[in-house]
Amino acid sequence: MELIDRYVYAVTKKLPKSQKENVTNEVRKLIQDKIQDKGGYTPEIEEQVLNELGHPEILVEKYIQFDSYLIGPKLYNKYIYVLKIVVPIIVFLGLLGNTIEFAVNNIKLTDYFLGLLTSIISGAFGSFGVVTLIFAIFEKNKDVNFLNEHKKDWSIKDLPHRKPVLKPFSIPGTIVEIIFTVIFMVILNNVFNIIQLYLTDQNKVYVFVNKEVFNSYLPYINILLSCHLIFLISKLIFRQWTFVNATANLIINILSLILILNILGDTSIINPIDISGVNNLSGESIDIGIKAAVVFLKIIFPFVLILNSAEGFYKAYKNRE
Repeated sequence: MELIDRYVYAVTKKLPKSQKENVTNEVRKLIQDKIQDKGGYTPEIEEQVLNELGHPEILVEKYIQFDSYLIGPKLYNKYIYVLKIVVPIIVFLGLLGNTIEFAVNNIKLTDYFLGLLTSIISGAFGSFGVVTLIFAIFEKNKDVNFLNEHKKDWSIKDLPHRKPVLKPFSIPGTIVEIIFTVIFMVILNNVFNIIQLYLTDQNKVYVFVNKEVFNSYLPYINILLSCHLIFLISKLIFRQWTFVNATANLIINILSLILILNILGDTSIINPIDISGVNNLSGESIDIGIKAAVVFLKIIFPFVLILNSAEGFYKAYKNRE
């Protein structure tokens, strides 16, 4: 009977609550009647009946109640599937363009975030509109049979489990994250001179980072790292992504990004270095190297944090299914 439960789950999982109970009862009765017509239940007859019924998404179209839709039931699941692919890609490309422009042209932080917001809104609504228009044209023409071609090779082995396996956090991975976060905090607070340049020609050590300026940011860094530690500990308690901890992770990432971009935009945090008399080294080459590193970090940090936040919400959504 497990296969029947999984088949009914596959048929009804995307239906609205108002229809789910009635469709569940009707599909179960249909399956039971077909099994009785073949002489009664056996595992072999169960598999035969389910294979004859075919792909659950095709069967469910017979039970969906609707009057008139811009996008009807035959196209709706494909429409949602395409949206989930197209919208994130368009938004991602817009964010990439804004971030590169911010890093290269040294745009103000407020203008950068305003640009991000504009890109998200315009990209999301624009791609949503285009995809909706295309599917509305398909619906108008009623030429949708080709979209079910991939379902002809369906078998009962493709049935989802009635209760999808949740995706728990990795306990060893989380513990390693906690350890490295603590080590990082210790380094930032106690081993400041680890960021330095030793010039053998002058027998001098130059510290890249201005200690006073760095220390002015240190309390904010410690607060965010502490919040991150609390979040990591909560992962050991809750054991899986939910929309609550995904939102907490997003807030921490946004605050971290604001702080990181402020630090990278503060030119006073880098000490000037007198490299006169040093062979094969010029102030211009060091300056170019530092600027290139800052541009790289301005590009890489936003996308690491954006991807991390998106991963949290995606896994929370999958766990909720």
